[in-house]
Amino acid sequence: MLKLLVIDDNASLCNLLKQFFDSKGYKVFIANDGRKGLSVVKAEQPNIVFLDMIIMPTNEFGLDILKEIRKIDDKIKVIMMTGAEDKGVIELAGMYGASDYIIKPFDLGQLEREVMPKLVKQIT
Repeated sequence: MLKLLVIDDNASLCNLLKQFFDSKGYKVFIANDGRKGLSVVKAEQPNIVFLDMIIMPTNEFGLDILKEIRKIDDKIKVIMMTGAEDKGVIELAGMYGASDYIIKPFDLGQLEREVMPKLVKQIT
């Protein structure tokens, strides 16, 4: 069973993704800040992480968390989630090892059809 982790300060988004992917047979963990997310990465070794670009209220920058995830396990697929399509930040995320990015708000069907199949293929 593939394991997913959602790191985002938006509890509604975390719960939405958890319910959606639980229903698809994934094991899903959620964390509302970067430090908790890194603890889950260490303890559970997820295959895929959905990581918010900016995690409030601590104002953690997702790229810093991405760097820490890479130090723990460079094989984890990390999808950056951002509310603004900033090409520079998106390119930087790619340079730091993000596997993909999605712009919020996003369509769950599109996520399931386009993003997940290519990640799952890379993992299995």
